[in-house]
Order: sequence, then structure tokens, then C-alpha cells
Amino acid sequence: MSISSLPTESDRHGIDFSAVTSHFGGDQALLHDVIELFLADWPQRVAALHNALERGDSQDLRIVAHSLKGSLQVLGAQAAAAAAAALEQCGKEGTLNQARGLCDVLERELAAVVPLLTQLIRDDASALPPTKPC
Repeated sequence: MSISSLPTESDRHGIDFSAVTSHFGGDQALLHDVIELFLADWPQRVAALHNALERGDSQDLRIVAHSLKGSLQVLGAQAAAAAAAALEQCGKEGTLNQARGLCDVLERELAAVVPLLTQLIRDDASALPPTKPC
């Protein structure tokens, strides 16, 4: 599947393709760049979450989770973004014991989303269909 052939409904892997298409307004090059940046960066962010948990640093947990949440929302990964949002809330509240389980949930969601995003980049060959004007 390429970026240009994104389905119009949510994929079973947790990507809301209609939101992605709408958010990027048909700018395939920008979407491609954002996906590449995310794919290069997500492992370090997950490692930073684990490091924050190990150190008991709720502030760092909140900051890293917030950053991941935004990236995942932009890419239409709603379930993964929800897990990151819950981690962010744990950081705000200082509930690090709960955050450990949520980190596992986030990693499961990423395990489904990352291969799909990787495939989109690999298979991308043509432009996104234009979005309809409001």
C-alpha cells in the first residue's frame, strides 16, 4: 500500500487514514517526511519513557509522552496516541506504577503501527488523492 492509496476508513492496525489524508491536505512529500522522521525517532522516545520510569521522573515521562502523543495523532494512530496521552496524564499525576502498564500498551500499539508506516514509505510511488475543499 502506498501513501497515495490510503484507505478511507480506519485500518485494523490502528491508523485513521482519512484523518491523515485530511491533515496533510494531499501533500504527499510532507507526509512522507513526517513518517520518516517518526520512524527514525520513535525508538529513542520509547527508550526515554523507560528511562524516565526507571528514574522515577514523572516530569520527563510527561514531556516524552506528550511528544509521542502529538506525533501519533498527526499520523492517525489513534489507539497509540491514546496510550501516550494516558502516559502523559500519569506523568502529570505522578502515578508511575500505572505508567508501567501503559508503556506496555503503547509498545503493543507501536508494534502494529510502525510496520504499516514503514510499508507506506517503502511502497509510496504516487500522489495522494486531493482532498475536497470545505
